[in-house]
Amino acid sequence: MNRIEIPESFELFGREIQVNIIPDLAMDTDDIGEAKLRYDEIRLQKSTEGYPISRDRQMQCYYHELTHFILNEMDYIFRNNKDEEKFVSAFSRLLYQAIKSAKYKL
Repeated sequence: MNRIEIPESFELFGREIQVNIIPDLAMDTDDIGEAKLRYDEIRLQKSTEGYPISRDRQMQCYYHELTHFILNEMDYIFRNNKDEEKFVSAFSRLLYQAIKSAKYKL
């Protein structure tokens, strides 16, 4: 199993996207992740004693929000929010699983 880290930032088409871990995000939005497309920011809920989040769940959330950013950069438009969330959820979980379970030969 590979140890994957959540980056502080990354680039898409030359735009730097910041990734911020917020201790009270779920209190404000009831979500554990947000893709703030206009602000070039992914916000993730920090695992706290009062709101514990497993590492896998936080990583899945990161890939979910990253997928929103990638689709936005591709100008991909869904018919409605439900279709978008269904696609993003499935794609991001599969992407994370493939990356996490990858085996490499040296």
